[in-house]
Amino acid sequence: MRILDRLLFGFLSFVAKHCIDAEVSAWNTTDSMICESCEFFSVFHQLTDSQLATMYHDYRLETYQQDWERFHPGYIKSVGQFIGGPDEAACRLRSLNPYLVQSLQDHSLQLDSFASILDWGGSDGMILPDVFLNAKRYVYDISSWDAVDGVTKLNSMDEAVKFDYIQIMHVLEHVYDPLQFLEAPLAHLNQGGVLYLEVPIEFNGTDLIEKVISNQRRLKAHEHINLYTPRSLEALVLQKNLQVLDLRVETIDFHWCQGPCLRLLATQKPAH
Repeated sequence: MRILDRLLFGFLSFVAKHCIDAEVSAWNTTDSMICESCEFFSVFHQLTDSQLATMYHDYRLETYQQDWERFHPGYIKSVGQFIGGPDEAACRLRSLNPYLVQSLQDHSLQLDSFASILDWGGSDGMILPDVFLNAKRYVYDISSWDAVDGVTKLNSMDEAVKFDYIQIMHVLEHVYDPLQFLEAPLAHLNQGGVLYLEVPIEFNGTDLIEKVISNQRRLKAHEHINLYTPRSLEALVLQKNLQVLDLRVETIDFHWCQGPCLRLLATQKPAH
């Protein structure tokens, strides 16, 4: 990895407040790094598990909303009142459900064979897909949200419990070491199970360095401390010895905005 010295990187100040205990201006400078081989981009300063827990314990609740409003006036009216609600969930499921149906059928994976599904980091479990009709539904999350009806909230993970489908949606851009982070959910994926990853696309890896050096733009991180391209997301799962079933870029409707995202579907490689 190559460290880009004092890269101008938009870094929301409440992240700094909670994670490095320093009060800074709304746009701050932080050391960052990019892998020139796979294009993975991240901040350089590691966030501990306890710092992340502090940062997300009140995720989307009143104190969280007020932190955003403090540094981004108008956030609650334009975004906060919509994000994470039933309208967003309905919009996202309208694209996620048919994507999973088609992608799984393309690989001869029968939807009725999935007995248990898990949303890892899925808040209240509202965006668990509706296509696995025979599956028990679970969500694992560090926030204080209660699960919606029909979903069981897990506050800790029994190492013996396995799932046939695990989704991790818009989480990997928030964790410092995604390679290490994936170890836990993958330990709970059944042999032959399916992993679904979804992350936003926020930069073009081919011209990132040139734009930064010439100061053509600042990268707006907010809570996102990693940025992905198709190349870097694929490299991540290949490092975990997974087989990629599908990888594509699609514009996803979140109800309060639309944006390009990466969808990746993977499974464990067959045991020899």
